[in-house]
Amino acid sequence: MAKSKNISSHDFHDGFPAKYTGNIYFFYGDEAYQKEVLLRKVRKWYFKEGISDFDFERFYGGDTSAGTLLELIETRPFMAEQRVIEIRDIGSMRAKDLAQLTPSFKNPADHVVLLITCGKPDKRLGWVKALLKNGIAVECKPPRYAREVVSWLNRRARHAKKNLDHRAAELFASITEMNFQIISNEWEKLLLYTRDSADITEDDIMASVGMQKSQNVFNLQDALGNKKVSDAARIIDGMLSLDPKSQMLMTITMLSRFYQIVWRINALRAKRFNDREIETRFMPDVPFYKEKYFRAADNYPIPDVMKAFRALLNADIAAKSFDPKTVRTCGLVLVQELCLK
Repeated sequence: MAKSKNISSHDFHDGFPAKYTGNIYFFYGDEAYQKEVLLRKVRKWYFKEGISDFDFERFYGGDTSAGTLLELIETRPFMAEQRVIEIRDIGSMRAKDLAQLTPSFKNPADHVVLLITCGKPDKRLGWVKALLKNGIAVECKPPRYAREVVSWLNRRARHAKKNLDHRAAELFASITEMNFQIISNEWEKLLLYTRDSADITEDDIMASVGMQKSQNVFNLQDALGNKKVSDAARIIDGMLSLDPKSQMLMTITMLSRFYQIVWRINALRAKRFNDREIETRFMPDVPFYKEKYFRAADNYPIPDVMKAFRALLNADIAAKSFDPKTVRTCGLVLVQELCLK
């Protein structure tokens, strides 16, 4: 049995049952969705291995006692070789009950499999120490950084036999809320959208995940392209009123693409291409609203575009570094800098 105090939920998901099997599974932490996924995965495997409903029991910590659990732990299974006992939210049990269960955690019986979940436990407590030392302890925590989401996506893409473009993965991470249940739901939608393709591209991400979120960004781009600072400030403040950090990062990603296209138009104009040539030959990645990009290029000569890139870079650093409560202020400052003459 592999034991570790620091097995991540992702490692366990990919390594069970080949690397991780035992008599105690302890899923703890603040990420409820991940705990549910792992519980279901382990439970399904044991039923596949021969556990029947007669030898499976589920309890909720606040509604049970040590006496009830100990009686089951000491009783041999009815039909299978092992009995599976699921204890949800064990931390809500009374302290004296947990103390009575601790010896069973220190010396788990071979005929019992314990599936235990908990919030964020106090690792100084005896029952927690016993579970961490003698069980397969898996910490389930929400993602904090985009790179964690990208890593999660790459794992799922390999499992689904999909070629996930790195820029597409970064775009997905930038426009999706840092919540594994939401991330998983959006991933399932993406797989359905790309079911006839082996590849997942940035365009697929925008079509499947970002279309609704991006609509406000298109309105923002229009206001910025015309350097209407009051309109742009009103739009971005509304966008950042809910989930400001992920919305800000998605906005920065899309505005970066917007100004790249504006820079391209001006660079081609400098080489004496006319707008009709630029539209037909050099803008295959802009299927809609091309006239708005040309209008923005009129308002943003190349030096202004370079200032815009610097402003977006500073905003990206600020959005990732500051408290979420200050992100709306960062958005308003960004709009002011982008609209400067």
